Amino acid sequence: MRRDAAPRRAIPRSVLYSSARNPAHLAQARTHDADLYLIDLEDSVPRDGRDAARAACRQALAGGGDPGRMAVRVNGCRTADHHRDMVMLMGAPVRPAFIFMTMVEDAAEPACLRAALADAGWHPALYATIETVQAVQRIAELAHALDGMILGSADLAATIGVDIGAAALRAARQAMALAAAGAGIGCLDTGNFRLDDPGALAAEIEEAVSLGFHGKGTVHPGELAGINAAFRPRAAELHQARRIMEATAAAGGGVCMLDGRMIGPPFVRRARDLLGSAQAWQAAFGAGNRDGSGRS
Repeated sequence: MRRDAAPRRAIPRSVLYSSARNPAHLAQARTHDADLYLIDLEDSVPRDGRDAARAACRQALAGGGDPGRMAVRVNGCRTADHHRDMVMLMGAPVRPAFIFMTMVEDAAEPACLRAALADAGWHPALYATIETVQAVQRIAELAHALDGMILGSADLAATIGVDIGAAALRAARQAMALAAAGAGIGCLDTGNFRLDDPGALAAEIEEAVSLGFHGKGTVHPGELAGINAAFRPRAAELHQARRIMEATAAAGGGVCMLDGRMIGPPFVRRARDLLGSAQAWQAAFGAGNRDGSGRS
């Protein structure tokens, strides 16, 4: 199948993380304007609190809202907690549309999980947190086994022994963006850890956009407006993409001129990709766009 003929994945542009150890926060999360509401069963939950967290997660999933916009981050597949997480989710009355895997090291892990869930008639989108050296080294192979990736900057930086800042992890980000583009999957940036620095979020967003990331995670609802403004489909960009497609069609599919600029196949492909991904995003997440921007 030609790449431009393949169906587009709906990629969330903003992911709001909430710890399953705090049921009040889980209920409140859905009042904020995020594309995806993620319930975390991993790092934010101490080991002795995970049974209670799983119970809270199950209750939150059943508490209303669109399961297509719910995600759960589970523990690494080499742990007993991962299997307990999945048993709980398999038996839950409502299942999330997204599973975020952790500590993934090779493509066999998402492939095995996908096959097991399919056997039960469940086909969630599988995202992996890229937070190990092995994952970065095998990023192209991993990308073809996933529906999306999100950078896990804290664990990756700690393993490498570097600062969590953008410069230290730029090579990993670039590898993720290239692999995601090659596989046609989502690529999301890590959350901002410098909540006391007003300029940190803007700098991280600028870096992620420049590298070709599709969205960003956050633990703070106050950051959603900036993330949504940067990553959600913009009306002006979509309008220009439509003009490119129309001008190309009028030229019989060949090279043409638009606003004094030559429009060739790479520009047409970019316009087609932009329109296709925006349409998929709108179908999956657009109903929750409450920012009043008029984006489509």
